[in-house]
Amino acid sequence: MAANTYLSMEPYALAMRRGDEDFRLAVDRALSQIYRSGAIVPIFNKTFGDKARPSQILQTLFSVSALPE
Repeated sequence: MAANTYLSMEPYALAMRRGDEDFRLAVDRALSQIYRSGAIVPIFNKTFGDKARPSQILQTLFSVSALPE
């Protein structure tokens, strides 16, 4: 990485109305499917580049978040 390259932390979230369980469940199911199917790999690579690898902690998070239906 060049010395003039800056990295920043960008928080992302989905805002939802308090008590909107249908939306929360839809999002949880969609994310779980992305993790279970392995579709997270091309998303990760597109976002961080082909040479980047998720840390062991992030890989564990993907596994734990791959909730069964």
